Amino acid sequence: MRWISHTLIAWAVSAPFGASPVVLLGATAPDWVEKIVLSRHREATHALLVWALPAIFSLLLFFAASSPLQAILWHLFWWFWGGVIHWICDALTPSGVLLTPWSREKVTLFGGRIRTGETAEYALAVGVCLISFVFFGWGSAWEGQKKFSCFLVRAKWCEASRERVSVAGEEIPLVSPAELRKHRFEW
Repeated sequence: MRWISHTLIAWAVSAPFGASPVVLLGATAPDWVEKIVLSRHREATHALLVWALPAIFSLLLFFAASSPLQAILWHLFWWFWGGVIHWICDALTPSGVLLTPWSREKVTLFGGRIRTGETAEYALAVGVCLISFVFFGWGSAWEGQKKFSCFLVRAKWCEASRERVSVAGEEIPLVSPAELRKHRFEW
């Protein structure tokens, strides 16, 4: 898939959970990291294990760490989560991706029917964004989730929210799911 599809899908899937903006960098990281380490396309940098294990590890450390370290681990988790989303997107293409850097067989999801740069790729990206936008805040992914970050939804009603959370020194406004549904078609 192209970088625009990776970033749109990563944002749409992650923003409802208060993602850090670094998820957008992580969503394109497998492609530009392979240029830095001079790896062949969709080889070691595109292996699921390379992104999923550090994502799980950083999330576990986040819950065990003290406050100053939590901010770094929070961003690290979203970075690696972006790489996982990249892997899922590339697994939808016919050429597939590796599960581990040592595997020889490439894996595809749903038969690998989405070709890079074709209409289906962009339709998927726009569709995931629309679904996320329309249902942003309808229900919750886990019981404790009560508020959503206004990350990338820079609407006036969202920025005016009094309740904020501090992440790595940045104040991020929070809104309730009901407020989000009420204003979801306003910009």
